[in-house]
Amino acid sequence: MSCSIKGVSWRTPEGTSLGGLAGQGVSSSAQSLIEYGADRVYMVDHPSLEGFTDDLYGDCLTRIIRTYRPEIVLAGATSVGRSFIPKVATQIGTGLTADCTDLAIDTEKRLLLQTRPAFGETLWPP
Repeated sequence: MSCSIKGVSWRTPEGTSLGGLAGQGVSSSAQSLIEYGADRVYMVDHPSLEGFTDDLYGDCLTRIIRTYRPEIVLAGATSVGRSFIPKVATQIGTGLTADCTDLAIDTEKRLLLQTRPAFGETLWPP
């Protein structure tokens, strides 16, 4: 059984769209990320990644982020993403916003603008 992380994506400062995969036997999934719009895909394919663990997968993604220095990292709000992405954010010393309902980029300030509901979706930020 192979375990892969799909949907982890980011853009470089030059606007290149990147994708990342980790697991065992995930090489064939790289083409899918390209078909979904990634310009490049970074992969960690190793037998020790056959089963998911927060530590191994978190360390893999942290190394990729530290090596390629993306400005923005996006991950799915799945049970797997929720379990290891907070560790990655801590390791690289950045913030984390969960459950966003809308994303935009302020190109002048080079900022990711995030909208997320508060108080059980009964209050929305202005």
